[in-house]
Amino acid sequence: MTIVARALFILWITRLFLCRTSVIQTRHNVVPHVAVSPIDRWLLKQLGSFVKYEIRLNDLEVPTIGRRLVKVIPHGDYAPVLKEHNFTGRELARTEPLRLLCFGIIRPYKNFHQVIKAVSQIEDGSCHLTVVGRCMDTEYGKTLSDLALGSGWIDLQLRRVEESELIARINEAQFVVVPYADLYNSGVVLMALSVGRPVILRENAASKQLKAEFGATWIRTYKGDLTSASLRDVLTAPLPPTGSAPNFDQRRWKDIGESHFRVYHAAL
Repeated sequence: MTIVARALFILWITRLFLCRTSVIQTRHNVVPHVAVSPIDRWLLKQLGSFVKYEIRLNDLEVPTIGRRLVKVIPHGDYAPVLKEHNFTGRELARTEPLRLLCFGIIRPYKNFHQVIKAVSQIEDGSCHLTVVGRCMDTEYGKTLSDLALGSGWIDLQLRRVEESELIARINEAQFVVVPYADLYNSGVVLMALSVGRPVILRENAASKQLKAEFGATWIRTYKGDLTSASLRDVLTAPLPPTGSAPNFDQRRWKDIGESHFRVYHAAL
């Protein structure tokens, strides 16, 4: 934060203290994905002391800060977004080459380089990979470009895309690859499933939970860093049955809205 932003932040949390305002925090990640300066970390800690309720997106065990009360409310699907774009799904079918997609804001911790390296080592051209999203690290973007250099089946689109283009690209793919090492919550996973595309994840507690919820045909997992061998393994499993779709019954927006209402009402 800038000096001005820090000053305004201090004024804001001072007002929270004087007005005895309850704060509700939604935890999207266990730890920040970007570096935070010591002074900003201290400021966030002060804000944290006012948090009365913490909303978590799953029930995985993570450290609880202070005496805040914890409520689990899952993230919903992206059906409302798809409806805004008059989305018409395309039937999922196995093609040659298989079309894989990585998308989202591109940062080193997301391990997109592992996917590029794995696909580039599958020399029979049976997989085509598209990576699309704004790259927040110039050096990392160069690393990705160098890894993809000379490969005729890797398409890098290191730029921000509009929702309509993103939805179209997901719809064109057979699989979405989300190779994060420390997955806790991911809108990318739920967006892909909402479009009706299976997702490939590194195995951890969160991906196991998603696999149990949506089934092994929709959530494919591999162990350790992604390699060409482990990628081939997850791609050989059958596609979901024709006409099927992921079951979002546990993530209905009506239930999510009612759960948030109860938390906010209790915090008053």
